[in-house]
Amino acid sequence: MGDRLAERAAFWWLLLPIVFGLLLRALRRPAFFHRYVGEATPASLAAIRVLTCAILLAHVMVEDLASTAWLPRRLVEPMGVLQLLYALPIGFRGFLASPAALSVFKAVTAALLLAGAAGWRARATLPLAALGYLIFGGILRQYSAFYHAGLVPLYVLAVLVFTPCVDAWSIDRRRRASRGLPVPEPGRPAAVYGWSRYACWTVVALAYAASGLSKLRNGGLHWWDAANVRAIYYRTSLNPMHFDWGLSLRLVQAPDALFALLGLASVALEVGFLAVLFWRPARRVLPLLMILFHVAVLFLENLLFLDLVVLQAIFFDFAEPGGLLGPGRAAGEPRPPAGQGGLRHPALVAAAASVVVCAWITRIEFYPLTAMQMFSWRDRSGVVEYYKVLAQRRSGAVDPAALRHCTYRTFAITPVVKKAFDPAGQAICREYLAMCAARGNRRAADPIARFEIQRWRWDLRHDRAGEHVTLVDRYVQDVP
Repeated sequence: MGDRLAERAAFWWLLLPIVFGLLLRALRRPAFFHRYVGEATPASLAAIRVLTCAILLAHVMVEDLASTAWLPRRLVEPMGVLQLLYALPIGFRGFLASPAALSVFKAVTAALLLAGAAGWRARATLPLAALGYLIFGGILRQYSAFYHAGLVPLYVLAVLVFTPCVDAWSIDRRRRASRGLPVPEPGRPAAVYGWSRYACWTVVALAYAASGLSKLRNGGLHWWDAANVRAIYYRTSLNPMHFDWGLSLRLVQAPDALFALLGLASVALEVGFLAVLFWRPARRVLPLLMILFHVAVLFLENLLFLDLVVLQAIFFDFAEPGGLLGPGRAAGEPRPPAGQGGLRHPALVAAAASVVVCAWITRIEFYPLTAMQMFSWRDRSGVVEYYKVLAQRRSGAVDPAALRHCTYRTFAITPVVKKAFDPAGQAICREYLAMCAARGNRRAADPIARFEIQRWRWDLRHDRAGEHVTLVDRYVQDVP
């Protein structure tokens, strides 16, 4: 695994300057700027800064980072750039074992994101906020899985670090103005803000396209067939998750055509989202469709991507003249045609795009780089295997959702409960359940007395309605 990752990383570095050069050559053409990029106002870019920092700040605030200090150390998996911190003589392992230190780090990261949203000393706070959230997200993922929630806003924040995104709606701008220094007019369009906005659009659009193209590459042109889509929906609905809508389970008698249509629509929407970079009407329609798509994913798969739902707002230009938060359109003499603003700004777009494109080409999974391969493999078995976790309390009551509040919100429960049936990983699962019971029983009026993990199998080929699912195995652990 390590050798394969090293090969892909080397290929990524080799490919990066080639893709960058090709993209920059295309972006430098004056026709590209006038046709696809266009000017934008400082306020438009500032709105993206505020929104992105707010999304990441909300994620930081709702996650219980300190709870990771109690998780079994054997759950830790290598998580990309975090390995550099482990290698440095800075006491990173001790930091991860201290709830107090983790709480302080969470507060500092939140403060940096708040400062970034406010535009206070942004030259320092924005890159530090991006670094803080990078580490914050890596800590959460190393115990769980390399999930994608919060990743795309982090990409956008990384792009914003290299843009003049505090030229409006910022404390820094007000400080400059109070000192009599020149400041841009918030509502006056310029090429630099257009390129910067386009760079933010680019990483979002390419992330979606990478997800859709990964499905076609890994799962084949028929990834969207009904059997595969049913298996994905049912598996995520039946396994222990932080939501339990179960909508897809109410569709077991629905025709295959419905599931095939849902699968095809998801691939088409993800790949087709690239159109927002080249067609103005697409920027009005596709983000709305993507919001509906994420709402459907929430109810059909129990997966919430609230960050991506909110992030769609960057395509609506509500801070541009005539927009919801922008100044009114001023009537006046027509402005002369805008220039594209030099080489630096298209280079930013090319660099951001190259990072995402090369990650997809090389299939690299090295946090924060990813080829967006979630749910991209096609399941041809027709069998759904899933797990139930039942916590029996002292009163005899059975709680099927006891693990949801054991640790932080985005912790993936299924990978760790699966270890109960793996001789090599059973001790890790045992330690995790003991930790959850110890934390949950501290103030519980009805403490947990026993855990039971059940392993079930559903053969969709011969039992579409799920009337004859099979209990394959069970694991029982008493709580002292």
